[in-house]
Formats: sequence, C-alpha cells, structure tokens
Amino acid sequence: MTTPPNISQMSLNDMLYSRDMSGDEIHGIQSYLRHYGYLQDRFGALHDGEYDDATEKAVRLYQCCFGLPVTGSLDQATLCEMAKPRCGFVDISPMDGAFTTVSRWEQPELTYKFNSFSTKMAQADIERDVAAAFGLWSEQCDLRFTMTADDAVDIEIEFAQGEHGDDSPFDGPSGVLAHAYFPPPNGGPLAGDTHFDDDENWTCNVSDTQGIDFLTVAAHEFGHAIGLGHSRQRGALMFPSYSGTQRFLAADDIAGCQSLYGPPTASTSADCPS
Repeated sequence: MTTPPNISQMSLNDMLYSRDMSGDEIHGIQSYLRHYGYLQDRFGALHDGEYDDATEKAVRLYQCCFGLPVTGSLDQATLCEMAKPRCGFVDISPMDGAFTTVSRWEQPELTYKFNSFSTKMAQADIERDVAAAFGLWSEQCDLRFTMTADDAVDIEIEFAQGEHGDDSPFDGPSGVLAHAYFPPPNGGPLAGDTHFDDDENWTCNVSDTQGIDFLTVAAHEFGHAIGLGHSRQRGALMFPSYSGTQRFLAADDIAGCQSLYGPPTASTSADCPS
C-alpha cells in the first residue's frame, strides 16, 4: 500500500480559479481516488491524466460517501475535503450508512508497547494520551488494553517519517496523519500495529488549535487496530478525515465496536478510569 499524493500540497487556488488542471494534477487526483478505494474497475477503462468517465464516477462516489453535493466535478467543496489531513487507511468503498467491520481479536485482553516516540511531545504525555485513547474503546466494548515492556505484544506503536518499513511511506506535514492495521488475519504480520507521521504538528494540549490533536488521531487509529473500517457518518470518530479535536465516540462508533466485542463486562467497566 503506497501513500497517495498529498492534495494539500497542490495549488488548489490555481486549480479552482486560474486555469484548468494539468494532466499531472488529474493524475494526482486519480492516484488519491485509487488509493482510498473510489476508483474501481467497474467504472470502466481509466485514462491517466484525463478527467474521463471512470474518474468522474469515482469523484461522484467520493462525494456521496463524504456527504458532499454529488456534482461529479472537482469543485471547491470536493478539493477542500481531499486536502484535509486524514487517516492513511483506505475507505472501504462503497461505504454504507454506518460503521464497517473487518476482523476482530479473539481475546479481550490486549497488550501494547512503544517502539519509538515523537519528537514533538513528551513521552509521558504520549503514554497518557494513548491510554486515554484506548480507554474510549474499552469504556464501550469488552476489550482491555495494557502497556508492557514484553517483546511480544498485540499492538506496536511507533512514530516515523517518510519510508518506515511497511511499504506505506508518510508524506510530510498534513496529508496522511497516521495509519493502523486490522487484527489478524487481515493485518498480516503488522496486525494491530499503529504508526504516526512524526512530521505532523502533534499536540497533547486540547487548547492548542494550531496543532493536530494526538489523542483524537490515536483513538481513530486504534479503531482500525481493533477491527473497524471507516464510517460514512460525519461526526463519527471513524470518519476518514480530521476536523479537529474529538475525544469521544459517536453512536456509530459505539455500535461498531459492540458489534465486534459486545458491551463492556462488569469487570471492564470497573477497570475504566472515571
């Protein structure tokens, strides 16, 4: 899985107001749509660098899944949505009106460890926010998460820049913020692992509106790590793009995790922080 073009680094104003898009820019949009699952074989032959029927159908599907006006054109609303920072995981398309699930852990007790930390935040703050992000899920379903120093764990967490060994290189500031892998067997040898782009302007301070809220993104990625795909419901934590701090699960997120693991047991609830 390669990283798609960072649409935020393209000249959106030029594309919208000054001139027609070039073949390279259309190719970039096509690569973005292909990566996230919208450019599908059933749409017919694709001509790279040309805004053809297949590309228009992919744009319409993208607009539908993001709740945008379905115009079939790369209008301002569509390009601005594509330019938002977001999760690097594919949008399982076509998404239905609610959560999607892929695979699940067989055991309710999951362990995690850090392989590396960010250069933007203190280690203690990262550990605190990761525990809180896992806590959002364990408060709503029958899972429990424990940090350990053991070599063998279920979920490995790391911060990296650019190419970092999983064939899904990060793309610098904005664009792809992070990505995670589904539970076995779907995640393969990286099942559960969660990676964050250390080129982002991460913050653990909820009042810092200029930074990317780490807890929000971590909780979203851990949703993938426990088996959830992206949601089509804007306002759900599992919605693909980042729109600011959201330190809670929406009803759609809760329904998704409980469909995999059931509601929290009495012991799980007792262990959750108040």
